Amino acid sequence: MRAKRIGAAVLVMIAAMPTPAVAQTARASAPPVAASAAGAPAPGDGRVALDDFLAGYVKGCSETHPYGLFIDSTITIDKAGRWILGESLIPASIRSAFGRPTLKVVKEKAGDLATVTVPLANARFADLQAVAIEARRSTAYYLADDALVFAEPEAVVRAKLAGLVGTARKRIGAGSAKIEIKMQDGRPRLTCYATE
Repeated sequence: MRAKRIGAAVLVMIAAMPTPAVAQTARASAPPVAASAAGAPAPGDGRVALDDFLAGYVKGCSETHPYGLFIDSTITIDKAGRWILGESLIPASIRSAFGRPTLKVVKEKAGDLATVTVPLANARFADLQAVAIEARRSTAYYLADDALVFAEPEAVVRAKLAGLVGTARKRIGAGSAKIEIKMQDGRPRLTCYATE
């Protein structure tokens, strides 16, 4: 297991297909990783808070540094130009919530469209149970299509996230990004979508 110091946080490099039950640790030479308030479970709740990790949703569909590293390391392109799963960089304080990523690649006329799905266990965002992160990327054109999938019914998700979506839309303004709550595969999802 290798640890990498990025900014003030220590991120643990994880193999692309680890089991969630396997404890991930940094090298002895790395300083101890303190649990942050952002990744600590809510009192009596037991779920890992992803609010800071996914703060880009609130900031108008921008990526936080840790989230950008996570997505860019989880789904990457090999030397032959094919989408592959890479080594996920996940902050140690929230690692226990992340499961094995899966990758689906669809051939298009101009390139490949990749969808990576990362299941979440015992995770929450805005006091809602988050069950997966999905991201789509293309080799043919710029695409950033990221979604956070929830367990609760659509009406509950819409009510709970109405303020967040409104704030994000104001920050986006007339930009090329779009944030919305939509149903897909029987689950509500908060989606940030951007093209150039």
